[in-house]
Amino acid sequence: MRKPYCGSDFRITDIQQEKETAAQPAPQAALDETAAATVPGDGYMEYHCQNCGAEVVTGPTTAATRCYFCHSPVTLTDRLSGEFKPNQVVPFALDKRGAEQAFQKWIRSKHFVDRRFLSEDQLTMFSGVYYPYWLGSVRGTTTFDGTGTKVDTSVSGSRMTTITSYYNVHREAENHFTGLVRKALQRVDKRMADGIQPYRMNEAKGYNPGYLSGFMAEMRDVEQEAARSDMLENCRSRAENMIREKRGLNTLKGTAHFTPGQVYMHYALMPAWILTYKSEREKPYYFMMNGQTGKIFGRLPIKQSKLLAVSAILGGIVAALLCVGGAMLW
Repeated sequence: MRKPYCGSDFRITDIQQEKETAAQPAPQAALDETAAATVPGDGYMEYHCQNCGAEVVTGPTTAATRCYFCHSPVTLTDRLSGEFKPNQVVPFALDKRGAEQAFQKWIRSKHFVDRRFLSEDQLTMFSGVYYPYWLGSVRGTTTFDGTGTKVDTSVSGSRMTTITSYYNVHREAENHFTGLVRKALQRVDKRMADGIQPYRMNEAKGYNPGYLSGFMAEMRDVEQEAARSDMLENCRSRAENMIREKRGLNTLKGTAHFTPGQVYMHYALMPAWILTYKSEREKPYYFMMNGQTGKIFGRLPIKQSKLLAVSAILGGIVAALLCVGGAMLW
């Protein structure tokens, strides 16, 4: 890690070893983000920046942020410990400059975007955030019992023969679903959270607070059981739909039942670049970019005047062609 304010370099392993070998705990005055005071209302908290001493007010799910005065990164370690400590983290592969360039390239391929959206001032609003997700895999079995028919038709001369065969159908299947992902922060839009998937989980690392340095991070507020129930419902639907496939039969009716077995879940932080654009007359536009792969999801601000102008030109061309074609036919 390199501290952006003084240029000092640190190795994560050295910091970890120094923490483990420390003989005495740090005096209370030296503690930073662990010394927090509750701010009345809605779970907001006050933390003291160790760089300038300013008070930093955070929301109930914020786990890492920046000081509003000196812009030093502040990691709220008490919010990422115990049951809230992530199992894994996917580090940022795109730095801010790389994210800006990828976003500009994506925008320039869109012909009707409001060009004010590409201003330098707008791109400075890029924020790197680690968002919490639940990851899981599910094993289970599915059974089906019902009836099916198969229809064969043959023609001989002027005679057509139809033979309908009836079957009692029993099926059993072993299911293994992997790569299941569910957002663990309620206020994140589900379409955006799903829209930037997937991440390359083979590049995930064991959690270390050092990866959060210089970025913001959010703490989960969706409990494991809620995410587990959602995953199991999705697996049940997929498994039962698969086992109901006709597979050579013309009709198939019956009952399918999925029984979950082993369920593995863990909690991870995944990187995203966030951009918000607010035009003068419209609601804000939100964009999310996968901080590892660069995949982007969001609704673009369209320049209506340009769209109308192009539509008018195309309409005029079509009308002229129709007139010329009509004159030639006449």
